[in-house]
Amino acid sequence: YAANFLKTPQRELLSENRQRPRWKKPAEGILKLNSDGAFREGSKDDGWGFVIRNHQGRVIKAGAGREEFLLNAFHAEFLGCAAGSLQEAARMGISRLDIETDASLVKAALASNDYRLSEVGGIITEMKLLLATDFSSCNISICNRVCNGVAHSLAALGCNFPSGQIAIWEGAPHEVEDMMTSDLAGMNE
Repeated sequence: YAANFLKTPQRELLSENRQRPRWKKPAEGILKLNSDGAFREGSKDDGWGFVIRNHQGRVIKAGAGREEFLLNAFHAEFLGCAAGSLQEAARMGISRLDIETDASLVKAALASNDYRLSEVGGIITEMKLLLATDFSSCNISICNRVCNGVAHSLAALGCNFPSGQIAIWEGAPHEVEDMMTSDLAGMNE
């Protein structure tokens, strides 16, 4: 292997390494929700953010918020997914949804009963009930943090809000417009 590696021209190695994951649009008729939570250990608070986009990549809704008295990063990720994003999607009457998160524990907790007795078991149970009753189809997947950059930036924005404040935008807030443009420019067909 090492001998073949050393024989490979450097430009080929660089081109393979430069492959950057990109946000992918959902299928037509399905909306994609990206969410993220940003936990601050010292103050035990978080910011959370989400963005809901259609099959063309256009932002339908976005939101951010801040909460205090969190237990850990796991708690923050669930607030990011549940507190604003799923509840907002349900209020909008969305029936078919793809959820992307960069937190594999969110997917694992929603796919099994292993976390029902955890410190955030109540939130997990609430999310499962919401998914079962308000959505006809829902797919949850893990994405690379790069593909979740807009939600991550909104979560960072939420960290600067006063505790308990929530902001919901129709379309993309100006704080993330450049990131949205970058996502659309590199969007996989």
